[in-house]
Amino acid sequence: MGCALTGAAAFSFYAAYTKPDVVINKSAEIPPFERIKPDQSVKLFQFNQKYEPIPELEALKKEIGSYKA
Repeated sequence: MGCALTGAAAFSFYAAYTKPDVVINKSAEIPPFERIKPDQSVKLFQFNQKYEPIPELEALKKEIGSYKA
């Protein structure tokens, strides 16, 4: 039982500090979910999917810039 609790606690800390959908430090310049590249997968398993950047969207991101001024 102690091993299961240790594993659950370790996974919780791992998920909190490495997953892009969890925000712990709200004063960071760029939130974690905006650091994900369009061709980067964040899923545990990925079957027959290719992520390709959309040129129009990338140009718009460069034109607009960061939302924090």
